[in-house]
Amino acid sequence: MMAAVCLVFLLIFSTQMQAQAKDVPIPNYDINLELPQNERWKQVAIDYSQDLKELIRYLNLLQRCSACTSILATTKAGKIIHGQNLDYGGPLGKLAVTVHFQRNGITVYSGTIFAGYVGILTAVKPGRFSITQNDRYNGDWTLNVKQASMLGTSSFLALKVRDLLDDPSSDFKKVVNTIASTQFIDPFYAIVGGVSGDEGAIIIHNRTTGITVWRL
Repeated sequence: MMAAVCLVFLLIFSTQMQAQAKDVPIPNYDINLELPQNERWKQVAIDYSQDLKELIRYLNLLQRCSACTSILATTKAGKIIHGQNLDYGGPLGKLAVTVHFQRNGITVYSGTIFAGYVGILTAVKPGRFSITQNDRYNGDWTLNVKQASMLGTSSFLALKVRDLLDDPSSDFKKVVNTIASTQFIDPFYAIVGGVSGDEGAIIIHNRTTGITVWRL
């Protein structure tokens, strides 16, 4: 049943996205990490307060019906190219925002998220690494709940990414090693880029059969 709902959800958004036929600028916000957490997001909360009920509804469905496409490549000159298409139009497309997290007025990392979403799906830490999360369809979302109860302890990638971005010591190697050695409850592809031509990896997490890492 949920698979059918997800299919309809994605087909509708795909149709809406094609019908829009033009790029829509994504709002940008500067978030001061030195402020208390309840003050950092005031402007975002004000801007999206009228859409709160709709926001909660669509973010809830996002947890069950995610879709995204990433690319990681290197040029002959050794330059890393890393990008992601969140593959959403319609209401979710309108909720996409780019956030620049700052300390002392300097951006330490940036990410593209949906307003109200607590994790980070796509992000870059200048001079260190970039990362994108891509979901895998491998059974119903309720299997994630079952996996969490069996493990007793586990993590969500979007929250782990946020922690890694906030860690001053994080670089390409640490990010790849951390994600590859952490137990997560849901299957996914994590694509990580570094600062040199050989720093690129796709980390494939399966729910029960282990982890595979492909490198450039």
